[in-house]
Amino acid sequence: MGVYDAAIDEKNGAIYLSQYNNAPVLEYNLRGEFVKAHNVKNLFKPVLYINGDNSVSAASLSFGYIENPVSAATFSPRDTGYVTVAYPPLFSSFRNSEGYIISMDNEIWAYKNTPNNAFMATNNDTLYAYNAAENAIVPRAYLKMSSEKQPGNWFQGNELPGAIAIQVIGEGQRLMWYDKKTGELSNVTLVNDFMGNTTFNTNSLRCGYFVQVWEPGLLIDRIEERWLKENDMTDEQRKALEELRDSLDPEANGVLLIGKLK
Repeated sequence: MGVYDAAIDEKNGAIYLSQYNNAPVLEYNLRGEFVKAHNVKNLFKPVLYINGDNSVSAASLSFGYIENPVSAATFSPRDTGYVTVAYPPLFSSFRNSEGYIISMDNEIWAYKNTPNNAFMATNNDTLYAYNAAENAIVPRAYLKMSSEKQPGNWFQGNELPGAIAIQVIGEGQRLMWYDKKTGELSNVTLVNDFMGNTTFNTNSLRCGYFVQVWEPGLLIDRIEERWLKENDMTDEQRKALEELRDSLDPEANGVLLIGKLK
């Protein structure tokens, strides 16, 4: 089994694991014991959401040339039924013009920082939300800039409680930040002031937390060779970063940095 995504329903004591290629969503309890398989058909690299009514949803890569394509689906843990929706603007392909399978490089990005089931696919320039109650996919934001969507460029959208952030990957890489309150759109750089004002991408913001995992030796090297030398910071920040470096054991297990988003 290749796990693509996971969702934890702490309220009902369940863990859900999705698989890569048209395979069931697996349910376990919080003790790690297998409960059941939810056989939702035609899910490819699905990301999972826990809804307020205790149902489970998935957003998936979808392919218009297969029978019954699925862009999103919702099922109840209590029965075997489910509903699906096919959304043509999200259809992609992993076949060439002659019909041969060439790759499955596209991804579904879902950072789950808002309760509206926001997600984005790498072959698209629009951030969508899946309304599970109405079984409908709706656009949330998109970049309408002719100079952006170039071969090799792709976008990574992340909706936050107060903003929508879209990372432009490739030529002209940058982070576009839309402030929901003011309506302003800006180019921004995100920094972690706890870590000496080091920059980071929005993929570190997920499920309402800032999350990064580091191999301790690599983190020590990064602090010594780059951050302490290159970053502008206060004396207090420098001292804290040096203390963090000195506390690390390069032979220890990975270091998890985690903080609740405000």
